[in-house]
Amino acid sequence: DHRDLHSFPTRRSSDLLMIGRPNPALMIDEFLTNGSSCECETFQSPALTPKRNFEIVSVELWMFVL
Repeated sequence: DHRDLHSFPTRRSSDLLMIGRPNPALMIDEFLTNGSSCECETFQSPALTPKRNFEIVSVELWMFVL
């Protein structure tokens, strides 16, 4: 079962990024300083962190070009 990120529900606005629904697996604020995570139906996954809300200390971004 191959899926890419475009097939998953995402929501972007000027102040946040949310991935997954109805509860986002990952939500990050506009300054990339705070986020939250909870159990997500989209990915059938548990929360990514022990506490729902967390502070982002550093960000590492990757891009793959095929």
